[in-house]
Amino acid sequence: YFISVVTIDELIDAVTCARESSLPYIVIGGATQCVFSDFGYSGVVIENRAEGYVFVDSKSQIIVQSGASARSIAFAAASHDFGGLEFLASYSGSIGGAVYSNYKADNTNFHTMGFVRSSAINDYCKKITVCNKQSELVTYNPSWLRSENRSTRLRNLFRETILLTMTFQLFGSKKEDIVRKLSLYSAQYFTNKALSSMVFVDPPTSSAKELIVRSGAIKMRIGNARLCKESPNKIRTVGDAQAADVRLLIDSVRQRVFEKCNVMLEDALDFIGEW
Repeated sequence: YFISVVTIDELIDAVTCARESSLPYIVIGGATQCVFSDFGYSGVVIENRAEGYVFVDSKSQIIVQSGASARSIAFAAASHDFGGLEFLASYSGSIGGAVYSNYKADNTNFHTMGFVRSSAINDYCKKITVCNKQSELVTYNPSWLRSENRSTRLRNLFRETILLTMTFQLFGSKKEDIVRKLSLYSAQYFTNKALSSMVFVDPPTSSAKELIVRSGAIKMRIGNARLCKESPNKIRTVGDAQAADVRLLIDSVRQRVFEKCNVMLEDALDFIGEW
């Protein structure tokens, strides 16, 4: 089953209904970090399109519903002369997905331009409200997320804990500075739907794309799935590429990197369904 919800109340109702019916379910936003099995998903897929947000000007904060486009929130904040979230202009998924994975933009080349703040989204999070496994609404401080490099505890609780809203701390900034940062981060935004999100989490001592290039895995191809030459930590699909091709390519690249560089890369994507 597939259902698209547009309000937080509808999201809670859909999750509660699936639970009471003993149906497996999964909540997705933009689904940019999901790879669905070729056999589909035996349960309820709930698409979260709850996109509302409100500014709390007195505290320089924004309260956002989890289905909102992360990129649109960056531009909305900019329109109010608030900075801090410009790096979300490089992210193609929902704000809930960004928090779920503690999205972090690549700003290694921007420090000379005055980009001194963090580009990890959960460093700006002040609190979150979730629907827990008892279908109760609970509010947590950001420490509850246990945020790490591109991961949070939500990855292990995604069937039990559903993100509803998040509050982010913003910062007053000059319009020209905000626009400049939005422009630079937007240059990292991939509009090509044949490209995946980041496939592997960057290990502590190097980047996944550097390891992929060094190992020679960048030349690998399975069926109609291959690595993107311009961004080796992404997969490009052509023609009738199958999900099985994508997953086998990911596993093959991981094995090659381990054999050549002695580093075991961790998945940044979630594999949904039967494999």
